[in-house]
Amino acid sequence: MYQSFWHQVPFVRFLLPFVLGISTSIFLPCTFSISFVGFGISFVGFILVYIFLKRFKYAVLNGFLLTLTLYLFGISLNLYQNELFKNNHFSNHISAKYLIINIDEPAVEKAKSFKLHAKVLAFMDSLQTQQICTGNLMLYVAKDSISKQLKYGDVLIIKNNLIRDVPAPHNPDEFNYKRYLQFHNIHFQAYLRSDDFIKTDLQNTNFLFNWVYDVQKYFKQTLSKNIASASETGVAQALLYGYDDEIDPDVVQAYSNTGTLHVLAVSGMHVGLIFMILGWMLKFMDKSKRTKLFKHIIIIISLWIYSLLCGLSPSILRATVMFTFIILGQMVNRPTNVYNTLAISAFTLLCVDTNMIANVGFQLSYMAVVGIVFLQPYVYEWFETESWLMNEIWKITSVSIAAQLTTFPLGLLYFHQFPNYFLFSNLIIIPLTTIIIYIGIVLIVFSKIPIIAMLLGKLMYWGILLTNAIVKYVEQMPFSYVNGIHISIMQTIFIFALLAFFIAYFLLRRSIYFKLGLMMSCCFFGLQAAQSFENYAQHKIIVYNISSHTSINFINKNNSILIIDSMLWNDKNKVRFHMQQHFWHSGIVQQQIVFTDTIWKQLLVQNKKIFLSGNGLPVLSNQDSLVDILIIKNKVKLKDLLAQIYPKQVIITSSVKPYMAKAMKDLLNEKKIPYTCVGDSIAFQLSL
Repeated sequence: MYQSFWHQVPFVRFLLPFVLGISTSIFLPCTFSISFVGFGISFVGFILVYIFLKRFKYAVLNGFLLTLTLYLFGISLNLYQNELFKNNHFSNHISAKYLIINIDEPAVEKAKSFKLHAKVLAFMDSLQTQQICTGNLMLYVAKDSISKQLKYGDVLIIKNNLIRDVPAPHNPDEFNYKRYLQFHNIHFQAYLRSDDFIKTDLQNTNFLFNWVYDVQKYFKQTLSKNIASASETGVAQALLYGYDDEIDPDVVQAYSNTGTLHVLAVSGMHVGLIFMILGWMLKFMDKSKRTKLFKHIIIIISLWIYSLLCGLSPSILRATVMFTFIILGQMVNRPTNVYNTLAISAFTLLCVDTNMIANVGFQLSYMAVVGIVFLQPYVYEWFETESWLMNEIWKITSVSIAAQLTTFPLGLLYFHQFPNYFLFSNLIIIPLTTIIIYIGIVLIVFSKIPIIAMLLGKLMYWGILLTNAIVKYVEQMPFSYVNGIHISIMQTIFIFALLAFFIAYFLLRRSIYFKLGLMMSCCFFGLQAAQSFENYAQHKIIVYNISSHTSINFINKNNSILIIDSMLWNDKNKVRFHMQQHFWHSGIVQQQIVFTDTIWKQLLVQNKKIFLSGNGLPVLSNQDSLVDILIIKNKVKLKDLLAQIYPKQVIITSSVKPYMAKAMKDLLNEKKIPYTCVGDSIAFQLSL
């Protein structure tokens, strides 16, 4: 049985070393030439052994060479797809003075700018000689009358000296935006004003994507017109075609806290609904083999068009590729193994873009499907009922349990929380959003008939309003979710391993699996204990680097005093982005919030005398003149201040304007006083 199963799923065996190779390339320094030569040698060795040594006793050698080949192929392919390794990348041309770039996605409007994804087409040197080159850029263009006119396909000319490396995180445990962009093959960015670029009369568009963006624009206009509420329209766009840039952040957080965020990301559920609708509509074509073949072709084309409209996100790509292989299997009358189909779809997508393996949606999507396919039948057997309604409810519940079991480690790793009421919330939200999606599809179809469109729009509005209200109600229920969980990648691997071993034990009843599961549990809790011990021993000060804001954290064991300006504290999105994960990682249990004000503050922390600046000059006694750390958070007369106190070290926070900070740095250099300007570097940390 064991051998027959593995013979049915050859692509699972191919996928595992391939994924391991990609992961090795991501986490460890690798050289393309060495890995490629190794791949070539192992591949030739595999072919020779396969052709000339076909006897069974060489099967192990043949399997080893194939595994090694796929492993080295994963390393080589990931390095090859990295744009920085290409000789004609614009960063390799030191003579480039201007870059000719093409906006290849619609602009995304932010609070103060437009975010644009662009591809570099060519560069010009000082003699204005053009040469073709490649590269990706992330541009942020200040809002004005000119930037509002920028659209997909525009060709711009910008100065090369405005291009900057994407900065690394400025604060401990902050979201790594640099790494996030690297996984999208973007390594450079630029902040532009309207006089920093020239918009040419050229248009460089792809016919297919131009059509897709036009259709998306039409969908958006149709939904906005008939739903007539920005908040509900944003959710409708996410439900129908995966555009989530206009959803209220508080709404997104509520869905995340209740374990229903997946409904806002177009995924296998959406593709499955389209597949079912098309299958029902085209059922009349099942009468003959020829018409049935056309039916399958129509469904495949329709699914890929829908994927294009949804922006080809990893989760929908997984579902579309999987359904495509299932349909192809039906077309050639070949039975398909779902595990093999999953592996083929993952292998195909990773060959196209190896960095997709680091995409959270990609990981969650595949783990959820594996859980549903493998575990749901066993979970479904827990409860039997003769009632049709109870049976349908239990089906949805068993699917939620199975998916949650295989995805919760990733939820802990990436979102640092666990939704306690995920069964209850999914039981209500999934049917509701399914109905809303059906209404939305009908609304798009009948959008040209005003009365029908208006009625359907009102139905969608009230449906989304009800869904959001339920989600927020569940979120506010006592103990609805646990957050502040911080685990490492290694701990996540241990959780997956112990889950696999314990499931294997309950299915096969072999004690070895139970013992291995216990061993993985010990490894997990050992790492957790080491982190807790480290947190309990910590005594430190952190001055965070958050532009135009002051945030200073004094951490003593599991307690902290956070001195912060009220504007920053009230901006929950900034707190979550820049500091929240560090609070969790540090194991802070009690946190005292102290808002900054205009008064000078004197603190004594672990026998360190710390002064925090206020307005004017402080009134000090002779005993106060010696200061270990002077923290400057606003405009001060530093020359007069240094005549009164003698700091051993000066910290200039990121709330100090750059021109003021420069003058302070010049004076401190003149006085030979050690200093750190937080705005110029990463957050300041000092162990006390």
